[in-house]
Amino acid sequence: MSICNVLCSTALPTGFAAACLKKTRKAGIKAVGMMRCNVSIDLTDVIDVAAAVTAGTIVMFPVGLGSKPRATSTKKKLESCQVDMPMHNYTHTIAFKSAYIDAALADYAFYNSAILNAQTYKFFWLDCNDQLFINPAWVTGSVIEHSGLDMVVEGGLVIAEDGINDTQMYELDFSFSSGFPIIAGKIVVGIASALGI
Repeated sequence: MSICNVLCSTALPTGFAAACLKKTRKAGIKAVGMMRCNVSIDLTDVIDVAAAVTAGTIVMFPVGLGSKPRATSTKKKLESCQVDMPMHNYTHTIAFKSAYIDAALADYAFYNSAILNAQTYKFFWLDCNDQLFINPAWVTGSVIEHSGLDMVVEGGLVIAEDGINDTQMYELDFSFSSGFPIIAGKIVVGIASALGI
């Protein structure tokens, strides 16, 4: 049995690969934030975003270093004599670390709370091109909603004096599942300022 059935697929967009369209984007993650899961907000509305930051329903992490490897997926054998098929469930992970602390030691409670309460928050990030990224499974139109969150935050404080870097670092991995292998960014004018970064 053939697994090539074009009636089950969507045609690729044309024109993107033209030589005159060759452009690049700067790598890096400028900021990461978490938003309470019981809040519905349009992240493209900078006035609503700024109000949510003031109210504490959106909380930004200290700036640091962030990276995102490609998503991973699982495969399963569904038919004899055929190759394993992808399950179209992709795990995305954002690796983030920051050396910045609070003089009054509030950073310990902040990071503990972020890790322990991940299931009641939604995670988003802003890249170095000011593009906003969030799991599409949490979005209806442009409104962010709670819809069966599966986010996991792992990590902690790393204290290592190795002769190269003697600064304590908080290192976190934010992971979530999505039906999309690539999460698309949104350009939102003024979003960095609304988030207070």
